Amino acid sequence: MNDTTIVEKILRSLSPKYEYVVCSTKESKDTDALTLDEIQSLSNDKEKGEKSNFLEKEEVETLLMAVHNKQEESQNIYLWYVDTGCSNHMCGNKSSFSYLNEDFHTTVSFRDKSIVHVVGKGDISIKTKNGFVETISNDFFVPALKSNLLNVGQLQEKGYVIMISKGVCEIYDPSRGAIAVVPMNTNRLFPLVIDCVQ
Repeated sequence: MNDTTIVEKILRSLSPKYEYVVCSTKESKDTDALTLDEIQSLSNDKEKGEKSNFLEKEEVETLLMAVHNKQEESQNIYLWYVDTGCSNHMCGNKSSFSYLNEDFHTTVSFRDKSIVHVVGKGDISIKTKNGFVETISNDFFVPALKSNLLNVGQLQEKGYVIMISKGVCEIYDPSRGAIAVVPMNTNRLFPLVIDCVQ
């Protein structure tokens, strides 16, 4: 049995509490290229409570630093993509919103010319790396959306600096330095795990 088959079997056999690890691994890595050691490392990282995507040395309060605290399991952990092409923050999970105005309606068209309905606009509260709760404002609620999108333009309007270079998207606060470091996955996307709080 080759490593690819073993890796796929291991990913399928993990318990539901590892679902987000399986999902983000499949999204961000080519499972054909994963070795057994890499899968074991992913599992060990989960068990040790290590954090991914974020600078470990940055321990000051920040305005936006989304992170999943792996020591504290939550049902409100979602994968978002840092997106330079979308027109607005968009979320398909109604339960993610701490405030939602369902009277707001519009449509959004994508590059493939498909159109989806926006049936609300609101705020999403997130838990930051250092335990603070911050708000991502003016998020569109798009029930048909399969992947949540974090708009680079809106982040820049709030004063953040976004740098994309050498396969890494870095989000900086000019006064505090790096907030998030998001490596590009094999699909050339920048996946970010966000823990939403109610």
